[in-house]
Amino acid sequence: MIVATCLAGPGAESIIGDALRSALVVADAFLIILSGCDESATKAEAHGVLCGLQVSFASFAWTGDYAEARNFALDKAEAMGADWALTLDCDERLELRREDLPLYLPDVHSINVKDRDHGYQKERLIRCGVGARWQYPVHERLIASGRYALARGAFWELPKSLETKRARRDRGIEKCLELLATGHGDPHIKRHLAECLGDAGRLEEAIGLWQDVSADPEAKLYEKTWCEFRLAERQMQSGDLAGARDRAAMAVGRDPGLVQELGTLLACLNSFLGDNQAALLWAFTVIGAPVDETRGGHRFLQPSIASCREMVKELSQGAVDFGVRGCSPSALTGGNVNGQAETKTAEEAQGQGLLSAEAAQGIAFTSAPRAASSPEPSLRTSDPWCRFHK
Repeated sequence: MIVATCLAGPGAESIIGDALRSALVVADAFLIILSGCDESATKAEAHGVLCGLQVSFASFAWTGDYAEARNFALDKAEAMGADWALTLDCDERLELRREDLPLYLPDVHSINVKDRDHGYQKERLIRCGVGARWQYPVHERLIASGRYALARGAFWELPKSLETKRARRDRGIEKCLELLATGHGDPHIKRHLAECLGDAGRLEEAIGLWQDVSADPEAKLYEKTWCEFRLAERQMQSGDLAGARDRAAMAVGRDPGLVQELGTLLACLNSFLGDNQAALLWAFTVIGAPVDETRGGHRFLQPSIASCREMVKELSQGAVDFGVRGCSPSALTGGNVNGQAETKTAEEAQGQGLLSAEAAQGIAFTSAPRAASSPEPSLRTSDPWCRFHK
């Protein structure tokens, strides 16, 4: 049996209905955790949506600890006889089918679902009775002895107000600092704290933490790579363009899984440094590269791809036209490849220093020479990286 658990905090009564509806095709029963909402209105909304289905309610006094609340829900679901507990927030919506869930693989303790809009995945269904527990009051993560499986389908979240985002950021800083003060130096927490501090404008503190995680042998590769991406960003913004390019290129060479973000950065940096050919190669790499869906945490996936599409349009106006196998330059730029194009293999591009060995695998490029009278395009007054961060 799958029990969908939904944490109902302040204001939940106005949005919980659609969250529950999105789980109807997956869940056998529902558990609503009442924690600061209007309880009578929330119960009425839940009963209206779940008419005829098994639904239970449990009260939980909010302590500011998300792991504690999720573990409370997990225990209550197990007490209801659940084989699996589905975790669902009131502002989340599921796009899942039950037949796509790998429920019967005995070594799978967590079924993850990818975010529709941001290219990462999140623990969504937790197997009961195997000792899985949530950890940390913010940026919580699941600790389980078995492996996870990625389900087909997706989830998405309602947009948050600026006020809500700032409150979450400030609470993240407070809780992470408390954890570090008590000896919890987990790279997972340091990375989250760095993101919150950077968003709050406390860049020197954020840079120090990104450097710590990048150098920490206990940090996971994707955590190190994300921190290198952030450090390369800061180098670029401080004017060290060549240093930023070197850092980003080394990072994507070690871990191509973050090629969308690092490739966009490299495209911008190469353009700033006057190498528009390399800029276009990186832009097309970002557009054509497969997405690594094993990544945890928030990403800039769609904004990165959109920025590279825009960069292709700008740089290819009288500059150089490139195509990637399976990706039409005319479809991207609204123009045509002029003249007789010559094929450039990924190995040739790698030999010229335009791509790392990892990024070069499986990619083919076609290029047409720029006319001698064509003006040199510049992104300095119309930087996609700036638009990407707005």
